This record gives sequence, C-alpha cells and structure tokens, in this order.
Amino acid sequence: MTQRVTRLMAIAEADFLRLLPRLLDKQPGSPPASPLRIATRQADLQWRMLPDIRHGAISLPQLEVVLTLTGSQEENLAFLQDFDRLYQRGGG
Repeated sequence: MTQRVTRLMAIAEADFLRLLPRLLDKQPGSPPASPLRIATRQADLQWRMLPDIRHGAISLPQLEVVLTLTGSQEENLAFLQDFDRLYQRGGG
C-alpha cells in the first residue's frame, strides 16, 4: 500500500542528514553533499529547505520532508514511528 506523508520540521539540513543513517540502518558516514532524495526498500524520502521561521529575534530552520511509503500498513506505521522518534526534539 502506498502512503504519502509530509512533515514540516524545524531542523537544519545538515542535522537531518547527520541522523538519517540511523533511520536507514546504516553506519554513520559522510552523506552526499547536496542530495534531493533517498530511496530505501520501504520509503522514498524527498526534502527541501524552506524559508526560516522567524519569531522576533529567533530564527529557526525549516525543512519539508515528503515520505512516500510503499510497505504494508504495518511496515509503513513502523517506519513513521521510527522516523518520528529519531527526529523528536525536547518538549512534552
């Protein structure tokens, strides 16, 4: 079953790429210089930087990630849970 999910994330592209090998079950290494997409067995990930979010003196990077999931419903849910857990930031 194909499922498309979009996440807007307050993360710099370099930080996103630094964590990505963990999601793909690969050893950390130097990611490609400027990738546009990465395909795995269960998902196709595409991302692009958006304009920073500004709140007064605070500026946060913004990254749009589009995940196209092609596994079973259970595999897609597990992949999304892993993705969300990996990129989760503080908060409650």
